[in-house]
Amino acid sequence: MCRFDIADEFDLDPYRDNVTGWRKSRWVAAVATAAVLALQVSIPITRLGQHDVAERFGWQMFSAARPPIEFVVHTTEGEVEVTVEHHFARLRSDLPVAELLPPRLCEEVDGAESVTWDGNTYRC
Repeated sequence: MCRFDIADEFDLDPYRDNVTGWRKSRWVAAVATAAVLALQVSIPITRLGQHDVAERFGWQMFSAARPPIEFVVHTTEGEVEVTVEHHFARLRSDLPVAELLPPRLCEEVDGAESVTWDGNTYRC
């Protein structure tokens, strides 16, 4: 007999219950862990399709940014190219940049007549 087999003879595991195999504390821990994991998975899945609007700490927070759109402001004196990064702190794919930025550019640039981007035109 090997000396490591003595643990099997005397059942020295303090966490093992002879009747059920687990003590009550282990069952409570297992149920609590399963409940937390179920919440961690089910809440994001159910909320994924509920809102089209970006929410704080929502799945949109991790969406990849699309390539920046190039805006050109046509003024009475010529054309001015504008970068999107100058107007947004962090560009996300769910932001409607093409709807938000042209009116703002018309306000900012003196003598602006129109704004063009990707074949679209916004009249000031």
